[in-house]
Amino acid sequence: MLPVVKSLCMRALGWPPARSMNADRRVLIRPVALPQVGPYSEADLQSSPLTASLLRASKSALDLLIDQPFDPGTRLDIEFPGPVGPAPHLLACVVRSTRQPEAKWTAECWLPLPLHRSELSWLGSKQGVPLKEDRRQWLRWSCRGDAFFRRASGVEAKFHPATVSDISFGGVRLVAIDHAPEVGARLELVLERMPPAPAIRMLAVVCHTQGQPDGSTAFGCGFIRELGWNELWSVLSPAQVATDQE
Repeated sequence: MLPVVKSLCMRALGWPPARSMNADRRVLIRPVALPQVGPYSEADLQSSPLTASLLRASKSALDLLIDQPFDPGTRLDIEFPGPVGPAPHLLACVVRSTRQPEAKWTAECWLPLPLHRSELSWLGSKQGVPLKEDRRQWLRWSCRGDAFFRRASGVEAKFHPATVSDISFGGVRLVAIDHAPEVGARLELVLERMPPAPAIRMLAVVCHTQGQPDGSTAFGCGFIRELGWNELWSVLSPAQVATDQE
């Protein structure tokens, strides 16, 4: 009975990841430093990246072939270089590192915020209809609303405006014209709601970023707690309650 339950739980989380369509896909990785007190320097945000090969990928996990091991729990900023446009970035947490031949290591990583089906192209995965057991952990609702964000370090006092693109119980996708945060940043979010409800204030972690053609940046954030039904409903207008299950 226990092996069956374990198998179902792993499949629901998208684990183990499937082999990438492009086994030679090269990515750039940078360890994400723990939040620090004080302003961030350019050196902190632009450390020299390491090159890795993407072996397998799913909406919730991926495997990398790298030249060095990482301790379990290490957070990685993974960049997916492309031929055009700003490269998307993804936050991943190392589960374990395993030694391989020729002084190589495989790093098995978990994604804190599961990817949308359209985002699997970053990984070289096929954009097909997912199996029932491979659905997202949370449904995603399309939404157009106002939000504000700032770093949760306590140093940055000013909130920056953003537009809500979609939202779920576990996270939100925002689009900002400027001051977009990097992967791994901890943010204080303010999500406007339908009157007379007050705005929702929430702490979140940036889990992936993607530059847009108009120069703005879309970034997905994972909440530190799930929204309640009343909170989610108050962010959506009556015309926005249709679920987006892609």
